[in-house]
Amino acid sequence: MRITCLFNPISGRGRSAAEADRLARGLRDAGYEVRQLETRPPGEADSGWLARGLAGTDLLVVLGGDGAVRLAAPTAAALGVPLHHAAAGTENLFSKSFGMRSDVASLQAAIEAWTVRRIDLGCVRIGEASVVEESFAIMASIGFDAAVVHDLAANRHGSITHWSYLRPILRQLRSWRPPRLRIDVDGETIADGPAFAMVSNLPDYARGLNPARWADPTDGVLDALAFPTSNTRELFGWAVRLAMGQHLADHRLAYRVGRRIVIESPDPFVLQLDGDAIGSGAVHRVECGIVPSALSVLLPADR
Repeated sequence: MRITCLFNPISGRGRSAAEADRLARGLRDAGYEVRQLETRPPGEADSGWLARGLAGTDLLVVLGGDGAVRLAAPTAAALGVPLHHAAAGTENLFSKSFGMRSDVASLQAAIEAWTVRRIDLGCVRIGEASVVEESFAIMASIGFDAAVVHDLAANRHGSITHWSYLRPILRQLRSWRPPRLRIDVDGETIADGPAFAMVSNLPDYARGLNPARWADPTDGVLDALAFPTSNTRELFGWAVRLAMGQHLADHRLAYRVGRRIVIESPDPFVLQLDGDAIGSGAVHRVECGIVPSALSVLLPADR
């Protein structure tokens, strides 16, 4: 078996390179052919670098955070290469969703069991005149969390921890204003007014809040949620309900599933996908869709 270990050198507080060496060494000792491949920053590589790196690969192991999984997933899906996430990021929501672990013994057990599940991938078209297309495995969101992610990305230097989000959160609490969003799910308008929104493929979210706890990555649809919010006081109220698991009982929440979600606003807004800041911040329209059963995922041996 030929395994490619894709690692993000700045994940895990900069320890991912050493972790990739450790993982690769353990797999080689177990008799597998392993090559290591380092992720490349956006704009510093041609579009085909990952496809060339995965040529002849039987399994892709992503050592990094959710952003590294998002980077690799479309190419792995196109090539039909199963993906396994060896968590080395901040939240690692993808690996948590499937119970994946990053030690050599667990990965070897998963390979020997070889249980592969095909999951959906989300896709996003940004804008109308000059369309940019992106993908996501976990979720897309527009709102306070996206503003924090963009703030962090603009001020980031190297690796991050959960504490790295503190200053962006405090800055955004002073400046963020909810955009007016019109949200259509399969042609039905579910919200039209100031709000923050989320489109989920997986149920997991940062710090265990899990707004779309029923999201299923194998059902061929996306879960769209709209939280009417006029100010930071209402935002705090939603945060409390989310933390207590009571948001689904609030009649103001709009929750639908569908294959095509269109979000438009007269106000410029920012977008985040799987924890990555996307776009310039002057976005007025996004369209989310689903590619059913696109990605093969190697599950842990106990799943």
